Amino acid sequence: MLILADPAFANRAANPYNALLYQALRERGVRVAEARWWVPARGARIWHLHWPEAFLSHPRALGCVKELVLLLARLLRIRLQGLRLVWTVHNLHPHEIRRPRLTAWFYRHFPACCDGLVFLSEATREAALTAHPALRGKPSVVIAHGHYRSVYPAPPSRREARAALGIGEDEKVLLFFGLVRPYKNVPRLIECFRRATLGPARLIVAGRLLDPALRPVLLAAADGDPRIRLDLQAQDEPALQRYFAAADAVALPFLEIANSGSALLALSLDRPVLAPARGSLVGLSAAVGADWLRLYEGELQPAHLQSLLQTPPPAGRPDLSSLDWPRLADRTLAFYEQLLGR
Repeated sequence: MLILADPAFANRAANPYNALLYQALRERGVRVAEARWWVPARGARIWHLHWPEAFLSHPRALGCVKELVLLLARLLRIRLQGLRLVWTVHNLHPHEIRRPRLTAWFYRHFPACCDGLVFLSEATREAALTAHPALRGKPSVVIAHGHYRSVYPAPPSRREARAALGIGEDEKVLLFFGLVRPYKNVPRLIECFRRATLGPARLIVAGRLLDPALRPVLLAAADGDPRIRLDLQAQDEPALQRYFAAADAVALPFLEIANSGSALLALSLDRPVLAPARGSLVGLSAAVGADWLRLYEGELQPAHLQSLLQTPPPAGRPDLSSLDWPRLADRTLAFYEQLLGR
């Protein structure tokens, strides 16, 4: 079986999710190729598409139109060549809706092109079918997001990491990492950290700033507090490992969330996580335990951070065995075969 994936391995550096999935499928004898114009589709049976809505977030109207035309051309190619289109629904809508009318048009018409849907949680499937009724009636499956334990080498020791960052051994360290975008609610995290009663503590915000307009907002929220480190740039692997090794816990105070690779990365690196009780995080918390993934209702409050950092860390490692990639690849392959047998 030949699968064309968009993307397959091209985004490995930014998000290893796709590469881990398709490598596990290759180990099961499935041929996987990057879905590109110069890759022949002869013999392909499935076109597996991720993030088709990405064009809607393009900052320029001309760029948005260009990417839409390319997407429509790919969809036409799929139909002409008789491929089955599988869409993994990572998001219910773009994180920043720049063009609401075009967004509504996309979600009204794109589902008709799909032959099968993959959801990363049951909560996401229910929310997607409510938000986008055109998805109803399509064959679908829930296949969880896998973990990242095989991706990163052994981190430095806590002592080494803290020494490199100038952090004392007695300080509690709270980490936010990942792309810094409005919906991730980082100004609120900074505000709550400054208001919380924590004793010796640090907050590290590490990640690339996508919207330059957020920089003055973050700087104003931090207001020169020496306990807050704003590292607003892309993080290479050594920096990421160093921050996680130094951290006691991770806070992800998203305003909205369907699925979170960030939470899975933190759990894969054995750090407890604080996040809102939304989307797939509810099921993930039930799977790994509330001591590893602590959820809160409503708006983030200083008390949430106090409880997180004042509670002794859980022992051992979170059980992520249900998120092993071979298991997830088996389920993905079974869904492909189901669609091809229809």
